[in-house]
Amino acid sequence: MRWTLKVIYHYVTPDRQITFTEELWDGEQVLTVALITFDLKAIGDNKTALTLTDQITSFVGADAVGGHREDYTQALANLEQHVTVGALRGES
Repeated sequence: MRWTLKVIYHYVTPDRQITFTEELWDGEQVLTVALITFDLKAIGDNKTALTLTDQITSFVGADAVGGHREDYTQALANLEQHVTVGALRGES
């Protein structure tokens, strides 16, 4: 793959928030820039609500935005499955 992803973490508060930027490059051309925030909130014993805010700008069209959002949707689905399987096994 010829793309380069540059990630910079700007703000991390343990157990509360992670904010970072992503730049997707193809050689010398920037394709997308995104500001991503994960907000975490305890909602009970061993439970946490996660809110993802994905603010993205594409310099190459709407398809890049759709692909970016699909990737994060899949990542969240994978996380949900991992957490659910762990809960079923009695892992915390």
